[in-house]
Amino acid sequence: MLQRHFHDNPAPSQELQVIPPPGSPPPPLPPPQPDPVIDTIDAIIRGIRDGVDIKDTYPAIARLIANQEDRNELLNNLVQTNDLMRLPVYMRARKNLENILLACAMRGDLKPHEALELYGLVVPESEKISSRVRAGASTVKDVEALLGRVDYMTQLDDEENRKKLKRDTTPQGREMIRRLVFKLSKLPRDG
Repeated sequence: MLQRHFHDNPAPSQELQVIPPPGSPPPPLPPPQPDPVIDTIDAIIRGIRDGVDIKDTYPAIARLIANQEDRNELLNNLVQTNDLMRLPVYMRARKNLENILLACAMRGDLKPHEALELYGLVVPESEKISSRVRAGASTVKDVEALLGRVDYMTQLDDEENRKKLKRDTTPQGREMIRRLVFKLSKLPRDG
């Protein structure tokens, strides 16, 4: 078995990284990082268990769970973009491995089972990436609107503006604004 592997996203000129031989001690683990989701869940559980008010967790909960669909859309599109960026690297690797296999058959530089082992690692990944690319491109038409919906601070500003509008505007003024917004929402959109 070859004792080498590719980085997650190697540049074409990047070398293979050598894995330490069997029996050598593993590298030290990084220290655990704080996790706001787990910390919030823990605070809720402690509040329930101890009968303590959990209102202090409301802002964290709102921040963590707001706009899940938009967050998923954003992250899925970023993953799609990452896959698009990785595709040429895996295609080059597959081509290089195919060349190695052919060269092995002609010269015997690598043992065929070693080249086949690498080929077995790279080909499924490149096929998976290619199938994702063939599945379709991003459906996002308005990137700024998507980012605005995902951005929590923007949501807070919008909520503050709604409160201010309600507080500082007469009922008649609010009704006029509501009618204008309704009319604008019915206009056809470009794109």
